[in-house]
Amino acid sequence: MHYRALALSLLLISLFAGAAQAEISVASWNIRNLGWGEQKDEAAVTAVLSRFDLIAVQEVMEPEAIGRLEQRLESATNEAWGSLASDTIGRGSYKEAYAFLWREKEVSFEGGAAVYLDPGDVFAREPFSAVFADRDDGQQFVYASVHILYGDSKVDRTPEIRALADYWQWLEESFDAPVVLAGDFNMAPDESAWRALGRDARPLITRGATTLSSRDNKFANLYDNIWVRPGQLNITGVEIADFPSWLNISHTQARASVSDHAPVYMLIGNAQLSAATRSNSSGRRQSAGCVDLNTANADQLESVVHIGEARARAVIAGRPWQSLSELRRIRGLGAARVGDIKAQGQICPLP
Repeated sequence: MHYRALALSLLLISLFAGAAQAEISVASWNIRNLGWGEQKDEAAVTAVLSRFDLIAVQEVMEPEAIGRLEQRLESATNEAWGSLASDTIGRGSYKEAYAFLWREKEVSFEGGAAVYLDPGDVFAREPFSAVFADRDDGQQFVYASVHILYGDSKVDRTPEIRALADYWQWLEESFDAPVVLAGDFNMAPDESAWRALGRDARPLITRGATTLSSRDNKFANLYDNIWVRPGQLNITGVEIADFPSWLNISHTQARASVSDHAPVYMLIGNAQLSAATRSNSSGRRQSAGCVDLNTANADQLESVVHIGEARARAVIAGRPWQSLSELRRIRGLGAARVGDIKAQGQICPLP
């Protein structure tokens, strides 16, 4: 019995060690006036978006702009992407749309796209939500996006912030899945207006700032955030993306041609941000030859799909490599991901 129990334990350990786990990066970004005018640098926007697996986008002025970004993302990453946009929403002549973009091999759209009916007619731009799932383990969640009215003061924003508690309850009652509420809230998370929503959810970002100041390359206000019910998702990291540094541009340049808001994002499981694609006129990934697993530095390794900073270190520590299949020794690189690396065709032939 002792040996049978030991064998069973080892089998269970092996099964759980090899089981797929949720592993995606989820972002939210107000891309100011997306679709208006020719001043928007869509190649730079694409370079930022390409780092994430699922992005909620606010302030979409023309939903067609999301289709263009989807095409640019596919060209830049050599991967399939999906997109979903609401109709334009708003009171009077000023209207905006919400949108989602996702990397198809990491995230699946499960349906349930809905604009909130807003029974109290509180929201100027009713929130938009949809159900998504991590393709590795099937973990589903409802992703909701909102752009709170700025108005003239906090008094104008407070009714919509308070109404988010009712919206949260509607989401939980309507969908049998964890809820993630993200967007540009135009109010810091420590204001008293959040008290009602705070009974059910918590903001993931409580320090720092997300709006770009026009002076001294600094950030100003903590307006963008992600709210979740604690304990429902395996969230392992939360950050404000310093995208002007990613693009090597000033805040003044970023505000003029990209956005005056920084993306916020969370990492689920062992997720890492994808390797950056360079911003150029065509939006295509730039590459200088193949990547040698046995000699490449960390930056070169991070240009390979599914290899971020931590896995680049693991590749270097695991040298020498005799075949691509050996990469499965690295945590999080299962057969499917190693297959993606092979399909990308960026690794130099191994001996």
